[in-house]
Amino acid sequence: DLIDFNSTEIRNMIESLVQNQIPVDPTLGIYDAIFRRGLFPDPQNEERWSKVLQLTKMMHDSGVKILSGSDIPNLELVPGDSLHHELKLIVEAGINTSDVIKIATENGADALDLINQTGTIEADKQSDILILSANPIEDIENTKRIDAVISNGRIIERSNIR
Repeated sequence: DLIDFNSTEIRNMIESLVQNQIPVDPTLGIYDAIFRRGLFPDPQNEERWSKVLQLTKMMHDSGVKILSGSDIPNLELVPGDSLHHELKLIVEAGINTSDVIKIATENGADALDLINQTGTIEADKQSDILILSANPIEDIENTKRIDAVISNGRIIERSNIR
């Protein structure tokens, strides 16, 4: 509650994250469950939520590598859906959808030092590919509009996805 985004401590923390190449998964889905879905009601939750979003955007804009994650199985988050929700919340923080797609793919592989094997679609890399019916750059929620998946070189139609 006492966070001053202009403080030396916050600036030093972000600078240290950048200099030491420390990625951050803001786990916005957890904060969303706590502050907005009322799991722990408190009159200050709206302000706290706003600060979480501001800090996420501030770190991104300063060059901190942001990651996406769903933090399963915490707070009744649902596998799959919670990751899509996390991407929506990262956009809500003010990060553009193009960057959010990179956060959801390339950044995780890079953070795990697997970027030479996965994370982008390139020759000789492992990848599963989602085929969407709408452009996620136009609306990040379009990541849910999955028509098919290419996995291990096989096309799996939506009707066969369980």
